[in-house]
Amino acid sequence: MISDLFKVPIYKTTLTLDCDSIKEFCLSYRRNHTSREVSNIGGYQSQDLQGEIPELNDLFQKIELEGNKFAKQTEMKPVRLDNVWININGFKDYNETHVHSGCTFSGTYYVQAESEIVFHNPADNIEYDWNLDTKQGNNEYNMARGGIPPNKQELLIFPSWLKHSVMPNLSNKERITISFNLKLDK
Repeated sequence: MISDLFKVPIYKTTLTLDCDSIKEFCLSYRRNHTSREVSNIGGYQSQDLQGEIPELNDLFQKIELEGNKFAKQTEMKPVRLDNVWININGFKDYNETHVHSGCTFSGTYYVQAESEIVFHNPADNIEYDWNLDTKQGNNEYNMARGGIPPNKQELLIFPSWLKHSVMPNLSNKERITISFNLKLDK
């Protein structure tokens, strides 16, 4: 019998929002604001969005609502939205492996879904000790990394300490997401 001692939760839900108007806002924002480089290799990443943004208010409210559902399910304290930014990845653009230190949860909302997000097993040496020479197949116990295919209007929330990356966009469409961090609601 197997007993699960450690588990890594990833929260997934679909939000029925007007993705077309959110997409137009993101594209317009990119035209008027410079990009920063954090984990992105190529592509556009906005500075943290500031102030009242009517086009995104419904999304911000739903992120907090769903983030607190996730917090309750994982027996964490209530959270609040801390910061939000836009990501736009064109052909072959991607995001390197990274974490969001100092936060409780992080996540992304898929406005236009193209390339998948990949989560990396927090067991640092798993890929060396449990590799193709030792495994018969991949499952949730022995994988070094696993991807979640993107779906338009999907919201993903995960522990901020969980290493993740974004695969290169091999589509002729841009990958447009809105990413965020949630912190304890003090």
